[in-house]
Amino acid sequence: MALPLLHVLPRVSLLGWRALVHNPLSYHAGRWVKAIGPQAKAEDMTGYFDHVSMVDPLIAAKMIRGMHTHSAEDLLETIDVPVLIVHGTDDPFTPISVAKEMAERVPNAGLVVIENGSHTLPIEVPEEIVGELKPFLKAVFSSP
Repeated sequence: MALPLLHVLPRVSLLGWRALVHNPLSYHAGRWVKAIGPQAKAEDMTGYFDHVSMVDPLIAAKMIRGMHTHSAEDLLETIDVPVLIVHGTDDPFTPISVAKEMAERVPNAGLVVIENGSHTLPIEVPEEIVGELKPFLKAVFSSP
C-alpha cells in the first residue's frame, strides 16, 4: 500500500525516510526488534544509519521484498571459493539454522557462531570478527 505513495511523492518520501532513519528512536526500535544487539551502542550505529538513509526508500522496500522471495539455495553446492560464515545466535532476520545449512552445503565452508550476536554483528563485536577472519584469510592466502 505504501509503495504507490512513494512513486507519487519521491522527494518527500526520501526526506521523510532520512528523517525517520536519523531519528534517535531508530536505534531503540532496532534494539526492540533485536536487529541491533546489546553490544552495539547508539553512536556505533551512526555510520550504518547514515548509509541506510541514503538508500531510496522505494529501492529499500523492493530489496526487502526481494529478500523474502529470492533464494540462491540451488547454488550453494557450486561455490568453489573459501567461505567463512559468521553468524550471531540472536539474529532475528536469519535463523542460525540457515547459517548451519549453508555451512553444510557449501563445500569446505567454515562456520563461526557468535553467542548473543544479532544482525549487526560486525558493529557489535568487531574485534571478535577480526579475530576469526585473520586465521581464515591467512589459511586462504598461504595455501598453494
